[in-house]
Amino acid sequence: MSTAERFVNFARRAACYFVVSTASVVATGLLVTGASGSSGAVGGVFHVAGVPNAIDPAITLDAGDVLLATCAKLMNYPDKPMPAGTRIVPEVATSYPSVSGDGRTFTFTIRRGFRFATGEQVTGASFAHEINRVLNPATNSPWIQSCKTSSARRPS
Repeated sequence: MSTAERFVNFARRAACYFVVSTASVVATGLLVTGASGSSGAVGGVFHVAGVPNAIDPAITLDAGDVLLATCAKLMNYPDKPMPAGTRIVPEVATSYPSVSGDGRTFTFTIRRGFRFATGEQVTGASFAHEINRVLNPATNSPWIQSCKTSSARRPS
């Protein structure tokens, strides 16, 4: 079985890993990329239909529009027509993760150039912090029901 196939099987069993990967890029601030020569507008107002109860993906289920527009994930579905649009591809990750022999540990490498709106670099520790935050009972995350007991280690 290829690494990609092993990852897709893992993703089907533990959907929360994609959800919590989103949390890491919103909790500290909105994510921006450091693309040189970017001519994107700075500032402005982002209008959202409806009123989400929160925009922290660790504690809300109903802020999807905001999160889709402002968050990057380790892996994501590309904005392409089918069938390509149904295949999970790396977003903040550089590639599919390496998978341990027992299939229990997935190691991602984070692509350089992703930063929070504060200017702080997005790292593996950013993702580990947010995964553990969702798994912490004190957070009262609605996503915990999708997760098996697990934890994220900070990269060494």
